[in-house]
Amino acid sequence: MWRIIMIGIKQLTRIRRFSKLGEEEKELSNYPDKLVNDLLELGPVFIKIGQILSTRTDMLPTQYTNALQRLQEGVPFFEYREVKEIIETELSQPIEDLFIFFAKEPIAAASLAQVHIGKTIQGDEVAIKVQRKGVKSKVIQDLKRLNKLLDIARFFAPNRIRKMNLLNGFLEFKRYTIQELDYLKEGETIERFAHNFSNWEDIVFPRVFWPYSSDKVLTMERVQGLRLKEAIEILSEQEKSSLNIRLAEMELKMFISDGLFHADLHPGNIFFREDGKIVLLDFGMFGELTKEERNRFVLYWLSVVNNDVKKAFYHFKKQCKELNNADEEAFYKVFEELANSFYSSKLKEVSITKVYIKMIEAGVKFGYIFPADLLLHAKALTTAEALSFELAPNAHYEKITKPIILKELTRLIIEGDIIKERVTQTMPDFFLLGEIVPSLSSNTKGVEEDLMFSILYEKIFKSIKNYTDKNDIIFYLIKHFAEKELRMHFNEKVTDIILNNTLIQYKNKEPDLSKQKSLGASITIRMACYSVAFYENLISIGKNKEESIKILYNICWSIYSKMGDLPMLIANVFSNDKHKRMEIATQIFRIFPFSSPDYIWEDVVADKNTVAFDCKQCRVADYFVENGIGDVCYNTWCKLDFALAEKWGGKLERKGSIANGDKICDFRWMTT
Repeated sequence: MWRIIMIGIKQLTRIRRFSKLGEEEKELSNYPDKLVNDLLELGPVFIKIGQILSTRTDMLPTQYTNALQRLQEGVPFFEYREVKEIIETELSQPIEDLFIFFAKEPIAAASLAQVHIGKTIQGDEVAIKVQRKGVKSKVIQDLKRLNKLLDIARFFAPNRIRKMNLLNGFLEFKRYTIQELDYLKEGETIERFAHNFSNWEDIVFPRVFWPYSSDKVLTMERVQGLRLKEAIEILSEQEKSSLNIRLAEMELKMFISDGLFHADLHPGNIFFREDGKIVLLDFGMFGELTKEERNRFVLYWLSVVNNDVKKAFYHFKKQCKELNNADEEAFYKVFEELANSFYSSKLKEVSITKVYIKMIEAGVKFGYIFPADLLLHAKALTTAEALSFELAPNAHYEKITKPIILKELTRLIIEGDIIKERVTQTMPDFFLLGEIVPSLSSNTKGVEEDLMFSILYEKIFKSIKNYTDKNDIIFYLIKHFAEKELRMHFNEKVTDIILNNTLIQYKNKEPDLSKQKSLGASITIRMACYSVAFYENLISIGKNKEESIKILYNICWSIYSKMGDLPMLIANVFSNDKHKRMEIATQIFRIFPFSSPDYIWEDVVADKNTVAFDCKQCRVADYFVENGIGDVCYNTWCKLDFALAEKWGGKLERKGSIANGDKICDFRWMTT
C-alpha cells in the first residue's frame, strides 16, 4: 500500500517538474520511461491504468502518452513451461494431444495474458490466449489496495471525490478488469460482435474453438493482417482513407445501433488487410449503452458538428445526474467555450473527442455526475479517434462521422421500432383532438399498441408487398411519373408499348448488373438500367436523340425532385442557417441513395458560402458509359442537380463529369 503511495507521489512530482521543462529538455527527459517502468513493476492492474492513460493526451504530455503506448504490446513474456502447465491443467489433456504444432515463443504479450500460435489436431490454425499464472489473485489484491486508497481519499476530500465521480469510475474499472479475466465470457462476447456484424463481410472476428477453451485459456481462429504502422507505410492514401471511413462506420454502428462496443481499440488490437478488411482482436474490455444513452449520444454529436451549442448542452446534461449544489450556468459557460474552441482550432489542437472528455470534466467540476458506462464510452471514443489520426492524419474525424451518424439515424428511424412507437403513442390523440400528448404511462408497449400497428401493417404494407410480389418495385415507383410524361408526347397505345418494352428490356438486363455493396447503389444502378431502357425505346419508336433526352430528363426530374424534399426537410429541422442546411441536405444524398463505398466522395475546402466535394466513382455514370451513351447520362442524371440546387435555394457549379470522360464529378453547391 505505502509503496503504491510513494510511487504515486514520486510520479506526480516528476510530472510537475516535466511541465516546467523546455521543449528540447522534454524530448531528452527519462521521466516518461520511469513511469512506464514503475507501472510494469507494480503489475497488471497498474499496466492497465497505464494503457488507459496512453490515450489521454488531454491529461498527460505527448511524451508521456507516447511512452505509455509501449504498454499496449511491450509487456514481458512468461516462460513456455508455465504456458504448458496452464494449458494442460485447464484443458485436462497433454498439450501434444491437443495441438500438432504449438509455438513456444509467444507472438504478443499483455498485462494479463500472452498469445501463442498453433495448429489443432483437426488441422485448424489457431491463436491461443493464455492467462498469466496467479494473475487473478494479483489483480484482485491490487484492486483491493486501490479501493482502500479511494476510501482514504474519500475520508479527506469527500465532496471532491463525489463530484469527480471517482467511486463509479473505479467500480467500472474494477468490473471490466475482472471481466477480462474470464475468457469464456470473452468468447461469448466475440460471438455477440460477430452476430452484430454478420452482414459486414469486410469486418472480421476470430472464430472461437470452444473445446480448446476455458476461463483461463481462449483458443481462436488465427487471423492476420497489417499492424497500424505497417498499414500506414504500405497502403496508398486512397486505401488508407477508405479504411479510415470504414473504421468509423464500424465504430459508430457499435456506439449507435448495437450498444455493444469494443472499449479498447488501440493499435495492438486491430489488423488491416490489403483487401480492405479490418480484423478485430481482444474483446475482454467492452461496454454496453442503453437505447436512451445511444439516442442522446446521436443527438449530442449532431448538435456539436452543426454548431448548435444549446441543443448539444441540453442532450449532454440529460445524460448525467445533477447534484444539489450543481451550477448549470457555470457549466454551460465552459461548455460553450469548449464548443467554440472546437470550431476555431485546427483538428490536431482540439479534436471532437477531446472536447467531449473536457466537457465531462467540466460537468464534474460544476456538480454533474456521469454514469460509469458513459465514461467507458468516452474512453472508447478517444481511442477510436486516435486510431483515425494515425491512419489518416489529415482526416477530420467529425466530418467523417457526421454523415455516418446521419445514416445510422436514418436507418434506426426507418428499420427500427421508433416509427411504430411514435405513431402508436401519438396518433389517436392527434387525429381525434389535434394534439400531441406526451405518454403518461411507464409501459410504452402493450397489446393496444401491437394491435394498432398490426392493423396499419395489414392494410398498407401488406398491400404493397402483394403488388411487388408480382411486379418490379422500382418500376412500380417510377411508372406513374413516366406514364404522365409519355402521355404528353404519345397516345395511350404507344405509351403502353414503351412502358411494356422498357420493363421487358430491363428484366433482360437486370441479371447482368454488377453487385453493389450498399442498398442505395443497388437502387440507383437499377434506375440507371431503366433510364437506358427508356432511352433506347424512345429512339426505337422514332424520337431523335435530343427529344429522347428531354423526355428522359423530365421523367427523372419528376422523381428526383420528390426525393430532394426529404433531405432538405431534415436539414431544416437541424439548422436555420442556409449554408448548414445545404451541407446537411447534400450529405444525406451522399448517404442515401448515393452511398459509399460504391460512390466515392471526397470533401474539398471552399469558402463559407460553398459546400464543395468531388465524386471519384459514380456507378450510374459508369453504367451509361458501358452502354456507350455517357453523354445521355450527363444531359439527364447529371443536370438534375442544377435544378435541385435551385429548389434548395442555391445554385450549383460543375466543370467535370465522369459521364463525359473526366476523372471526377466536381460539385460546388452555393447558397444565395
